[in-house]
Amino acid sequence: LMTYDYYTSGDSAGHHSNLYPPEDYEIDASAHKTFQIFREAGVPAEKLVMGVPFYGRSWIMRSPEKRGINMPVEGRARGGGYTFIRDSLMNKKGFTRYWDEKAMAPYLFNGETHQLVVYDDEESVRLKCEYVVQNGMAGMMFWQYASDPKEYLLDAMNEHLHR
Repeated sequence: LMTYDYYTSGDSAGHHSNLYPPEDYEIDASAHKTFQIFREAGVPAEKLVMGVPFYGRSWIMRSPEKRGINMPVEGRARGGGYTFIRDSLMNKKGFTRYWDEKAMAPYLFNGETHQLVVYDDEESVRLKCEYVVQNGMAGMMFWQYASDPKEYLLDAMNEHLHR
């Protein structure tokens, strides 16, 4: 299941690889909703693999309201691979890491530039691994290896996906 790239273009932006819908936006796509759609169509859970992006998406938001989540976009910005996000942006250069408790997804927001960066990190990958195991899914896949050369996310998958 390609459970990422939920936001790639359009007038608003939000999480692009969330496990569940975020607060106050229940219609939003999520890995859980995608899994449910396939299960309701009769696809056995053991035939499904959850996809995880090893990169983030980013936009410049029109305002700092809600730290950008599901808000209007001014323009696109560089997201980058997770190694870049973790080593160069997280809690640096005006960016603050936030956690969406309902969506089970991290994001960065820069209050000065209004830049939003959405991505998966070790915590969200751990939760996705637990979801895959609890729901009897076949496993996980990722796109793409080159986006995390220090293997932060791959290590998280290896550590938490064992049954």
